[in-house]
Amino acid sequence: MRCDQEKKRFGGKALVKVLAALVVFATCVPMVSAQGPQRYQPSRPTVSPYMNLLRRNASPVPNYYSFVRPMQRQAAFNQQQATFNQQQIQFQVRQNAENQQLQADLMKAGVAGPVSGASAWFQNPGSRSTFLNTSQYFSRAGGR
Repeated sequence: MRCDQEKKRFGGKALVKVLAALVVFATCVPMVSAQGPQRYQPSRPTVSPYMNLLRRNASPVPNYYSFVRPMQRQAAFNQQQATFNQQQIQFQVRQNAENQQLQADLMKAGVAGPVSGASAWFQNPGSRSTFLNTSQYFSRAGGR
């Protein structure tokens, strides 16, 4: 009996209202990003560097050599750097693919696990030595 009363009190209308409120809330809240908002970065300068030719300054160097040429050189360098970065990414992708292929070949050959270097020559301790120990170079015979 009590369940029937609760169903009447929290009927379908209340459920629809709650769902409608959730939908409105979900659509009104902006999307959250861990990196923050993306800034607009144009691929080309928005203003021509040649606009600086009309700039009046008291410098003895003409505006072309003090403003336009540096901007052109910077743009050329940025393009070279972007090309280099893209080549580096492609190289790393190829390198990772080759490493994965070599590891797969080692696994097929029966080598257990990736190579760790645990049995390498530099892991063997050898003889003990101490810091600033010069006893092997200088004798104590006849000395103090």
